[in-house]
Amino acid sequence: MDSAGNGVNSGGSSVSRSSEVAELCERLYRAKEERRRHLAQLPFEEKVRILVELQKMAYETRTAAGLPCPKPWDLSG
Repeated sequence: MDSAGNGVNSGGSSVSRSSEVAELCERLYRAKEERRRHLAQLPFEEKVRILVELQKMAYETRTAAGLPCPKPWDLSG
């Protein structure tokens, strides 16, 4: 860390820093791609269950903020 405490090593080269960032971006991109492939393979019922969970989260967040929001689907019946 430098004296400002921001974690930047003033002795390092910007080239190695750029390659670290590029490597991190590549790993994140691959992980995102892998997750999308995994989600695409889920059964339809599981996808709907996930969708309803996201609807519940959005509903709770928006109503807590006083914003209008449609109610989540009720799949219990």
